[in-house]
Amino acid sequence: TDGTRANVMAVRMAHWMALGWLVLRVQGVQMDPHRNNVEYVRAAASPTLPDDHPALVGHRRQGEHVPEQVHLGFGNGKDMVVSWVYDGKDKETFQTVHYGVKSGEYTAEKRAEHVVQYACEVDPCRGYLSGHIMHARLDDASLIQPGKEVFYRIGKSGDEEFSFVVPPRPGDQVPMTISVVGDMGQTNNSLATLRHMEADEADVAMIVGDLSYADGDQTRWDSWSRMIQPLASRIPWLTTEGNHEMEIGVGGSWYVAYQSRFWIPGKVEPQTSAPYNPPFNEWEVLVNPPDFGEDAGLYHTYTVGPVKFIMLGTYTAYDKSSSQYKWLAKVLGRIDRTLTPWVVVGMHAPFYNTNFAHQMEANAMKVFLEDLLYYSGVDIVFAGHVHAYERTHQVYNDKLNSCAPTYITIGDGGNREGLEGGYYWPQPDWSAFREASYGHGKLKVENATHAHWEWVRNDDGDANSADSTWIVREPQCSTAVPFSNGVHAIV
Repeated sequence: TDGTRANVMAVRMAHWMALGWLVLRVQGVQMDPHRNNVEYVRAAASPTLPDDHPALVGHRRQGEHVPEQVHLGFGNGKDMVVSWVYDGKDKETFQTVHYGVKSGEYTAEKRAEHVVQYACEVDPCRGYLSGHIMHARLDDASLIQPGKEVFYRIGKSGDEEFSFVVPPRPGDQVPMTISVVGDMGQTNNSLATLRHMEADEADVAMIVGDLSYADGDQTRWDSWSRMIQPLASRIPWLTTEGNHEMEIGVGGSWYVAYQSRFWIPGKVEPQTSAPYNPPFNEWEVLVNPPDFGEDAGLYHTYTVGPVKFIMLGTYTAYDKSSSQYKWLAKVLGRIDRTLTPWVVVGMHAPFYNTNFAHQMEANAMKVFLEDLLYYSGVDIVFAGHVHAYERTHQVYNDKLNSCAPTYITIGDGGNREGLEGGYYWPQPDWSAFREASYGHGKLKVENATHAHWEWVRNDDGDANSADSTWIVREPQCSTAVPFSNGVHAIV
């Protein structure tokens, strides 16, 4: 249709604009592979761990069928979601979560409301059949209270007890801690990152895409989910998809593993699949992504305590006619900053990036969405994709701006592809710190105006605070654009 052709032209024009900007910017610049901390010997890339590595096997014993891959998510604001996989024949036995506030004493139970299973009939996973992926919403209001420790077990005969502390409710004005990671994979470097995340004692974990690096091998989703279980069964994870979740054709979809295994916050039904559309290939999705729609769960929002989290989809349409753009404008326009003073965005590909890797890839998205983020007073934007760390000063339209977001690239979680060590030089004035090393970040929201950010480098397996700063939000920056009926005036 004419509208579709106009949309394609708009996206491609944005890419050409971004390309022209880049050409002008890099004329005369040089690559510097060791811009920061030249004395530090960085860990080399490590291969994906073998199938029989203890961290990937977990508590599973040979030939045994037990509930596994246990992880937490958010429901509708007053409940917690427990997700797990069971691959035995007697699934009815392990389809209920028993829980209470004393270890071993379970006063409530909740049966999995949603059970899904998917098969793969394409290489490299042809013949794979997932276990039964189950999601149960724990909603006993007397137990799911902020600050309470809740103990739970899956199935009456389950041999493992888990526990979590209920996070702050939406709008609770209390300090909270968020662990942030991207591009994790399942290597020795990934294990070091997970150990350091556990030490954060965070309320929430946030992963900005490229989770398992299964790349079609669905057994690697199982092993990765076992690897994260010790942490993911204790604190809820907020996720968004990266390019490695785009397993085209597996299960007749684009993101079937990601969509099946993770519950999207705020929904009462599982997200719909993003149907496989043969005319598209992976490169076309990067240049002109299809509009999968809100129900696909590739972008979503959730509030925890004083923080409004908005997880965006890099690989679903984002132009002004898209579902995502319209959804984002409404979400931003309806935020009550007296209840949730902080707005934190997660996406996969970064808007601001001085690393030589993945230049331009998010520039079309930036053309369409940066104004929305800036004029809404978004405080922090996290991204991954680039296998390195970088933090900006507050920046808008490539210029320093005291009302703009701080952009942080955190794609250094440990994946098998290794680090991206080359940076453009001279370093732009908006780039505050950059380094190609493995690690993760910790954001501690102290009050309505101050949050402390720390990047923790994996230093020979030890945690080393390599970059830290206070992020201070100015409340007057949150109302730069008028609103009409809860919708941005710039839509």
